[in-house]
Amino acid sequence: GESWTQRNSGLGFSNIAAVHYNNGRLFAASFGGGLYYSDNNGFNWYKATGISDEYTIKVASNGNTLYLATYKKGLFVSTDNGTSWKKHQYNGSIYDILVFDDYVFFGIYQSGLYLSRNKGVSFNLVTEYTGDKSILSLSMDKNYLYIGTSSGMYRLSFNSLNITSVPEINPDTKSEPFDIYPNPCKDVLFFHYKEEP
Repeated sequence: GESWTQRNSGLGFSNIAAVHYNNGRLFAASFGGGLYYSDNNGFNWYKATGISDEYTIKVASNGNTLYLATYKKGLFVSTDNGTSWKKHQYNGSIYDILVFDDYVFFGIYQSGLYLSRNKGVSFNLVTEYTGDKSILSLSMDKNYLYIGTSSGMYRLSFNSLNITSVPEINPDTKSEPFDIYPNPCKDVLFFHYKEEP
């Protein structure tokens, strides 16, 4: 962290709202310039096609399926790790997306909280949530969904949504083995988690 290097080759817009890594591909959501991706750790960037909103805010993933939140035209979905994108039926401003297992949550600003139980194939309005509909951010732990809004924080239990299997976010485990390379590092540093057999 003592020195940082810009990696903007091919990046046509510098106002980056979010960065997301998935299955060997790095994504940069720019607010005003669309979505960009890199297959070589940010050395070269290419603009994603099939997205009709240049104001991209957040990227989330589940396997090779990606979900893109935009400011004007709602939700876009890719099932091939960002090679192609399809517009979902929802319009409006989406500021955050939360994904785990088969579940996808997002909030449309001033319209409320939406939930998919089938990896984004279909969504329904979450009627159990009665808080501020101007949703800005989402987070979770083992028991609750946390919803940040323009008027403060709300909490919704997963039990109230009949969601009983929720992954541990920060499990209390012993120290796990990591590889860090290259060492010493010049430009790019990699962390590799070695799973136990």
